[in-house]
This record gives sequence, C-alpha cells and structure tokens, in this order.
Amino acid sequence: MRIDEIIQAQVNAYNERNLVKMMTFFADDIQLFDFAESKPLVKGIAGVEKLYQNVFDHSPNLHAEILNRIVFDDKVIDQERVITHQGGVATEVVVIYELAHGLISRVYFIQEKK
Repeated sequence: MRIDEIIQAQVNAYNERNLVKMMTFFADDIQLFDFAESKPLVKGIAGVEKLYQNVFDHSPNLHAEILNRIVFDDKVIDQERVITHQGGVATEVVVIYELAHGLISRVYFIQEKK
C-alpha cells in the first residue's frame, strides 16, 4: 500500500469513528506533536488511543475533509477541514504524517490561527 493510501485509510477510519481500525495504522511508539513544540503532546499507542477515544466521545459531528495533499518521501502533508466538538464548527489544520515501515510514526499538527 502506498503511503498516501495508508493515510487515506486512517482518515477514513477516523471519519467512521472506528478506533480499533484507526489504531492499526499507528506504530507502537507513535508520537503526536504541536508543530511549534519540541516535546510530544502524546507518546505511545495507548496514549494516542485514549486521546482519540476522548475525541470520538465528545464529537458527535466528527468529520475530516482533505482539502490538499502532498506526498513527499516518507511524509504525507494534508490540509484538512475538521469538525470535532459539539456545534459543528469547522477549523483548518495542516497535518504532517511521517511513516516508518508502513506505519504512522509521528504526526505534527499546525493549527489555524484565529
């Protein structure tokens, strides 16, 4: 599977709220970062699973739409429009996925400035 197909399958699982399927795309030592920070927001598969379970539990209108995608080397860079929390307000985010051995190993989030 090409890396863009891996990321699309992960985004599809996110939109389906299928946490079990979504976790199969992440490495055990996955790290999530705010792009501006050097220390990860979350480390490890258990922490990422807990984070996304919380998102799914508190976001009945959850949906991510890919606006633009760039594939470069071992990275996929997505510009996404995301609806999470109640109220259905969409925000834009850039997500940089880094893959190793066919799994997502690092994710960097760049939030839209308000």
